[in-house]
Amino acid sequence: MPKEFSRTRRVGELIQHELAVILQREVSSKQFGMLTISQVEVMPDYKTARVFISILGNDNSPEQAIRHLNNHASMLRHHLSQQVNLRTTPRLIFKYDNSIEYGSRLSALIDSAIKKSD
Repeated sequence: MPKEFSRTRRVGELIQHELAVILQREVSSKQFGMLTISQVEVMPDYKTARVFISILGNDNSPEQAIRHLNNHASMLRHHLSQQVNLRTTPRLIFKYDNSIEYGSRLSALIDSAIKKSD
């Protein structure tokens, strides 16, 4: 049975923290709105990390922002390798996470249902 805090989870949290700082420095907020790293999943072989991104305040499509991040993943990986002390820095794959958007939509539906019942 895996431990509660496995090494892959700790490495994922480390990458999430450091990558958030790098994205804040390197990526323009005017272009994409507010980028938030909601989760980082590191594969058991530590060669790949899936980075889940939420985007708020963006008029452009999320797919465009994810495409841009994936195109610049090698540059972001290089910056990450300078900040973290890992044997190998995982290859970064950016994915869109719509859970925040989905949650706010559900909250709005619940609020409207409550208003109708009153």
